[in-house]
Amino acid sequence: MNCYFLVTAGVSQYWNRSVQRFVGFFAALFYFSFFCRIGNNLLTLGEEFRNGLYNTKWYEYDIKCQKMVLLILTTSKLRDGITFGIRSAASYELLLTVLKASYTYLNLLLKSRKKIIESR
Repeated sequence: MNCYFLVTAGVSQYWNRSVQRFVGFFAALFYFSFFCRIGNNLLTLGEEFRNGLYNTKWYEYDIKCQKMVLLILTTSKLRDGITFGIRSAASYELLLTVLKASYTYLNLLLKSRKKIIESR
């Protein structure tokens, strides 16, 4: 049986619409935070890989291996992970930025709604 139906059964249409928006917002937020967590883990693993490779005694190897390690180090500096848009890498930093912006827009909409209601 549909769990959403069990939660919203017997309530008014206005409440039903509000619950739909509330549940939809938190479902989207959970989905987005899931990708940000995976992206943050990928960034952390890439950084740990670079640090681990650099901390080996690569400078004591033969010239061919030294060149290979330097090539790996320079190419692994590129930003890895999941990206949203052109430059935004999925991380906890992006999640916090989105949450701050959402909170700001929500407050802006609520204040404008309050002013419209008061002007009537």
